[in-house]
Amino acid sequence: MQIFADVYDRKVEVTNVDQDAASLGAAAIALKGEGVWADYTPLDGLFNVQKAFVPNPDASRRYAQIGKWFVKWVQALAEIHEDMSKDN
Repeated sequence: MQIFADVYDRKVEVTNVDQDAASLGAAAIALKGEGVWADYTPLDGLFNVQKAFVPNPDASRRYAQIGKWFVKWVQALAEIHEDMSKDN
């Protein structure tokens, strides 16, 4: 999770809901849609943050530079691929 925080330069929080987040969200939408819930405040009591990962500024800067290089690399490969396609 630390790498996610560093790459995206955002705080990442891990909750007790974990892999069930999509199911919980779908259930909440259904409950609100059917009028069982007036709003989504009942969700507040269903999960809590277990751990938070704060981005490391040095690592985030490094990943930002690597990301720029990656985009250039993909563009260069796309150009090479296009040239190769023309030759066949």
